[in-house]
Amino acid sequence: VEGAVGGPITDRLGIRVAARYLDSKGFARNLRRDDREVSTESFIGRATLQWEPVDDVTVTYKLQREDSRYYGVTTDTVNCTPQFLTALANLGLSDTCAFDKFTATSGSPIGFYKPFDQGRQTQKSWLHSFKVEADLGPMTLVSVTGYTDLKSESYIDTTFAGLRYYTIVRDDRNKQFSQEIRLQTQDNLPLRFILGGYFAHATFETEEGQGWDALAARGIPLRFTREKHFEQKNDTLAIFGEVTWRITDALRLTAGGRVTSDEKLAVTDAVIGSLENPFDNNATARAQAQAVLNWLPIPTTRGKRAVTKFTPSITLQYVLPDGQIYASYKEGFKSGGFDASIPRPALIATGFEFDDETAKSYEVGAKFTLLDGKLRLTAAAFRTDFSDLQLTALIPPATSLFRNAGGVRSQGLEFDGLLAVGGGVQLNLAAAYLDAKFTSYDGAPCFTGQTVAEGCVAGAQNVVGRQVAYAPKVSLSGGINWEGDISPGLKLGVFADANYRSKHYVDIDLDPLTRQKGVALFNGRVSLGESDDRWRVSLIGRNLFNKDYAVGASDIPLFTRAMALNHGLPRTVMVQVETNF
Repeated sequence: VEGAVGGPITDRLGIRVAARYLDSKGFARNLRRDDREVSTESFIGRATLQWEPVDDVTVTYKLQREDSRYYGVTTDTVNCTPQFLTALANLGLSDTCAFDKFTATSGSPIGFYKPFDQGRQTQKSWLHSFKVEADLGPMTLVSVTGYTDLKSESYIDTTFAGLRYYTIVRDDRNKQFSQEIRLQTQDNLPLRFILGGYFAHATFETEEGQGWDALAARGIPLRFTREKHFEQKNDTLAIFGEVTWRITDALRLTAGGRVTSDEKLAVTDAVIGSLENPFDNNATARAQAQAVLNWLPIPTTRGKRAVTKFTPSITLQYVLPDGQIYASYKEGFKSGGFDASIPRPALIATGFEFDDETAKSYEVGAKFTLLDGKLRLTAAAFRTDFSDLQLTALIPPATSLFRNAGGVRSQGLEFDGLLAVGGGVQLNLAAAYLDAKFTSYDGAPCFTGQTVAEGCVAGAQNVVGRQVAYAPKVSLSGGINWEGDISPGLKLGVFADANYRSKHYVDIDLDPLTRQKGVALFNGRVSLGESDDRWRVSLIGRNLFNKDYAVGASDIPLFTRAMALNHGLPRTVMVQVETNF
């Protein structure tokens, strides 16, 4: 249920309030608990206050609150190895081992010092935005102040089958204050510019408890708890500017740049103890953690890094009678930082800190409006070269690290068009070809169970030339819409569309078990309402043929080649009622 109401209070003061509430029981059936997952309950509310204290000055304040809870997962164990099936049988459990929306996750190990009975995630956030805009004649001064406070808690059974030997409990807290000030000229001037500055102070803190009890599952003497703490402070200061020069009535040149200074301070530590208490420094638990996983306690470790980068951009635009053509070059970067996942002190020197990711992007394109506005066409060719790409890497059997992955080149073509046929009928079509491959990363970690014959040498594989995860080469979408009056004051709408993505990996380690084949999804909608849009009732269907497809994957720790896949949304049918007043 969602709605909004707003309007003027006085000639200079207005308000708008919007809210949305969702209660969903989920589409997967949990065989262990005999309930549905992911069960969701969420509330989002936003209030906007706009005030004009004097002429040419506008003040806008927004306050947003979100409170969401998610229970369970939509993850199926699809590759059950003999060892995995034996472990299930030893505990009197079973699994369909199929991508069938029947899940089997359970709770935490018996004796875990942070018990829970179902995977869950909760999130609470506050967002404040305060904007002041002053019209100074040929120029406008804009100030934007922001503050966010986000808390999240998550609990997960990583075995995805009720074995309950490895669970993770994590509490995160993010806070950020930001301030931006910019001065910009009006758009109709022959020489336009934007000049501004930006500052942000952010803090991030996480507490993570990991409970291991693998003895019952595999007969491995592994029963311990690890408690990790990570905290980071981040200060960012930037100065930016952009100038647009109208060389002629048709030719425009836009050049800009940004100087960013980023500084991070981080501290981390980890203790290992018994399953009941990680702080008891249990010698047996520590020995087991080191012997099986090579994990050790981490003394308090601090890190500091600072970087200053200049990122330019330039765009050349030529305006035609029915459209425009353009070419652009841009650079960008993501600041490096520190990894909260380090499992042992030996990795602090080599893996605690990761470098900046940089990107250089090139694009040429065209946009046209033809047939008296009935046809709109857009086409573009692009290429982006990433250096020191930041991504997560899984080190078998159960270590996850954040690292730089060398280089990636992402290039391709995009096209979309919209045609108003007449009689209320519109056709749309979009197509994209994407070639996203690693250009350097010969030290990528092997996927779990990868053999020498499959390219794993000394724990590393060479993925140069391989397709990047989550990057289908071909994407297509298209649809047909019709809306028209069927009687005085009453109109009917019929909408149908489809989208297709070619085969692609749904996990970053490029494991063949995580390759999703090409998938096409079909959607539709029928609506009936008043011609003046005062009310409308719609029947909406998504993924009408109930196509099963994966959107993510997870290795099951300690069971080589046992794999779980995450479901995309199944067929969803909704009745939507709208009213405007």
